[in-house]
Amino acid sequence: MATSGSGLPITPERRRGPQAWLAAAARWVEAHGHAAALVTLGAVLTVAAVVIYRKGLGTMFYLDDWAWFIGRRDWSLDTLLRPESGHLDAVPLVVYKLLFSTVGLQHYAVYRALLIANHLLCVLLLFALVRRRVGDGLALVAAVPVAVLGSGWQNLLLPIQISFLIPVAAGLGAWLALEREDALGDVLAAVLLLVGIGSSALGIPFAVAALVELVAARSRVLRLWIALVPLAAFAAWYVTRTEGPVSGSPTDPLGKLTPELLPHVPAFAAASAGAGLSGLFGVGLGWSRPLLVVALCLLAWRVLKARHLSPRLLSLLAAAGTYLALLGAFRVGRYSASESRYTYLLSLFAILIAAELAAGVRVRRTVLAVFALVAVAAAVGNFKPLRQGSLQLQEWSSIVGAEFGAVEIAGASAAPGWVVDPQRLPFVTAGSYLAAVRELGSPVLPRAEVINEFHRQVADTTLLQALAVTPRAGGVAEGTAPARDPAPPLDPHAQPGDVSVRGPCLVLVPRGSRAQMDATMPSRGVVIESRGAPVLVWLRSFGINFVEKPVASLRAGERATLAPAPRPGIVWHARVSSAGETAVCSTGGR
Repeated sequence: MATSGSGLPITPERRRGPQAWLAAAARWVEAHGHAAALVTLGAVLTVAAVVIYRKGLGTMFYLDDWAWFIGRRDWSLDTLLRPESGHLDAVPLVVYKLLFSTVGLQHYAVYRALLIANHLLCVLLLFALVRRRVGDGLALVAAVPVAVLGSGWQNLLLPIQISFLIPVAAGLGAWLALEREDALGDVLAAVLLLVGIGSSALGIPFAVAALVELVAARSRVLRLWIALVPLAAFAAWYVTRTEGPVSGSPTDPLGKLTPELLPHVPAFAAASAGAGLSGLFGVGLGWSRPLLVVALCLLAWRVLKARHLSPRLLSLLAAAGTYLALLGAFRVGRYSASESRYTYLLSLFAILIAAELAAGVRVRRTVLAVFALVAVAAAVGNFKPLRQGSLQLQEWSSIVGAEFGAVEIAGASAAPGWVVDPQRLPFVTAGSYLAAVRELGSPVLPRAEVINEFHRQVADTTLLQALAVTPRAGGVAEGTAPARDPAPPLDPHAQPGDVSVRGPCLVLVPRGSRAQMDATMPSRGVVIESRGAPVLVWLRSFGINFVEKPVASLRAGERATLAPAPRPGIVWHARVSSAGETAVCSTGGR
């Protein structure tokens, strides 16, 4: 055999160079299929984590997050067991409270990291379940689109959605535990189902599914406790802590059934199932109905062809059916059937049902390659809704962050009962927000990140409201202020008109029909005097442009003092506009 200079034999692989290494790599993957699949899955999850994290940059706490840190900070039993949107959310609330106690509200990235880890755990458990039915290759293919399931972006970008993902992970884990068929597995399954029930009503379908599986498998009657205990616990909570599904509660309207809308539940459920399928494949909602019809036909064909239905298939169908029934009954008429946080689980159910129907099937490499291409295409298609959701949250966060950042600057000057943003956060007052900030720290974005001019003007408008900036009639007239008080600094935006300095005053004399003048306000404010014509006054601090609505309107011959409460780092600029002579003077106050 020929040898190289090093004395090693020159094999055909060594002669071919890179091609030989690729061939060797292919043989290694074939020989170590499970290890190779795990390595690839790890790479997929890593990429997904990075993509999801980056898409959440520039966002902050959203809606229900605020409800929790505003109104559910204490550790009382009533706080933990209080129904929220029809859910028992004690488990995720405890998680949030632990984060409140450790990182406060200032480290939003920690909350997001916890959500991402929860999502990746769901993908890992899904892979484990599917692998046991159809092998590593198809399990990996199934995991790829779910890892970046942009159609379910709310569950990827909103930390509060751990209340959805914890029961999903717990339910998937319970199915794995049941497959052990031993005492440890039974206890673990029951504990996981209890965790799911204690996180949200999303745990109910999994508990029902476990009960169906145990009955279908003809398990011992005593083994039914695995599902009955969690369901009984939820029933006890529901009876003692809610007013029932018909009467509902004024404080928790989402926990109430609307009887007149119940005939619409089947259509709502079908639309949700279709949205779960179209979201899984990364295509638009226009594909929902065709995909649902195809899926139902394939399901019916496979069921009719099978000699018997496995307990797990019946369990999965029970879980999907229960979830759709609850979703339709309590959300029809309130939310869209394609709401991303709801369709996420339906996409997972579709994969699990397909895997159960295909259990034991082994596909050729060419077919697997086709499935892999479809999975990659689905993942790419899911990037669009993920990006759209990210932009929506960034916009919301910028506005709310600007508003409540201004409230923090105003501090005690803000009226405690003032609802800062009635449209986005109608349940948050300035007083309740500032109390949460004093206890947990500030959740708003740093001022440096408020770079959009629109959001700067939002901050200016909110701060003016919080400080209750209004003109006070009267003030020191021109020529009466101490000589050592200089005139306010003039900003270079006076036109058309002439501006002169007269003692402590800037005086604007229009050359045409109307003129305007901008000036930097001293910390003690200014006195504005109208001479011969009405005057409009605008203010700005953060913004490059002035707020749209004037803060003052003076009649001809009127004098008023404008003095916002001083705040560190806040410098106000005033603009006056008038058809007559106008004076802007230092207050001369002490």
